[in-house]
Amino acid sequence: MTTPLSVLQRRPVLLGLSLAGVAVLGGLAAWQPWRKAPPAIVVERRTLQDVVEVSGVVAASTAVTLKAETTGVVKARLVPENGRAKQGQALLQLDDTQARLQLETALANAETAERQAATQLAGASATRDEAQHGQGITLGSLEERLRKARLQREFLARETGRIQALLAEGGVTVQAAEQQRQQLAQARLDESLARQELARARLEGPVVAARNAYAAARTAVANAARQGRVAVAVARDNLARTTLRAPFAGTLTDWLVEPGAWVTPGTPLAQLQDLGALKVELPVDEIDVPKLRVGGTVQLTFDPYPDAPATGTIAMVSRASVTGSGNVQVFPVEVRFADPAGRVKPGMSADARIVVRQVADVLAVPVGAVERKADGFVVKVVQGRTTEERRITPGITTLEHVEVKDGLREGEQVVYQGAASPAPGARR
Repeated sequence: MTTPLSVLQRRPVLLGLSLAGVAVLGGLAAWQPWRKAPPAIVVERRTLQDVVEVSGVVAASTAVTLKAETTGVVKARLVPENGRAKQGQALLQLDDTQARLQLETALANAETAERQAATQLAGASATRDEAQHGQGITLGSLEERLRKARLQREFLARETGRIQALLAEGGVTVQAAEQQRQQLAQARLDESLARQELARARLEGPVVAARNAYAAARTAVANAARQGRVAVAVARDNLARTTLRAPFAGTLTDWLVEPGAWVTPGTPLAQLQDLGALKVELPVDEIDVPKLRVGGTVQLTFDPYPDAPATGTIAMVSRASVTGSGNVQVFPVEVRFADPAGRVKPGMSADARIVVRQVADVLAVPVGAVERKADGFVVKVVQGRTTEERRITPGITTLEHVEVKDGLREGEQVVYQGAASPAPGARR
């Protein structure tokens, strides 16, 4: 039997209110002496449990609405509704005629572009080799010219030194010595010009242009290959998008389109759920949230199968609230459970019972026997034909009973302001 959520979620806080209400009822009974005296209840030892009970809805732990990623006409649905699918299995096929044509075109264009670029590279390579060969010949000639100019300058330098010595001895005329100096100056100029021309030949000319053309041709080949790969990859991806595949193993619970339908990117196509991994989503009141912990055990009962409960585990306790029914703020709690028989379905209602605390072999009295006063809690202990008001120290409280830590002894009788006996289904 499921207790209403609004009552269960507030039972620890409402103990005082419940006891105060009982006190009012007791007062009314005292003012009307012609009514039958309330019954007495024996103080007994019990096992009490602090329980959070809340109703939720079953859902698949993994569920997704599959949507179209390209434009096209639905050609075929490849898995029946409620059929199982493996991860990566094809579920739906769009008309792929245009996508296949685009891929063939991209492959052909890529091959042509790479072939043309390769031809340009071969031509540039030949031109570079020819220019380098010609440069080698030219450089050889210029290097020989420089060598001769250097030898001539060295010879004339020696002769100029000898002529200057003869001039000092009067062996040659001044005119002869001046003529020798002019020849040496000319030889030095010739050597300088030869060296400059050799340097220019090494840095400039057709070889540099040929090398630049070859480098540009290599870049063109790389660009053609890269652009071709990109175009082919895009075309392959567009072709792949015409086939809808299962992102995980699961059951296709609902087809959302029919064959022949025209779809565009974002059009919902199907619902895929992993029915082998189920969960219950519970809206828990803020009063009970601090009592719950991830990994805690939960007893689940499903409306269609009340005699087949399941044991679940708290997988998540939300850190933020959401708006539940009646605009009440609740905290989502996710409970995972196994269903080997495969009977439980997403969307079914489930009642969760979570024992958050339990005390065994403790003295307890019904909630209706306890009265709250300004300075604490009291019960009326039966003393023969009269009653004695006695203060108690309460402990854990359930919907039906209150633990008595101090103030009563086992076997004593207390006045019970509620029903003549504990309510049916009371937890012991």
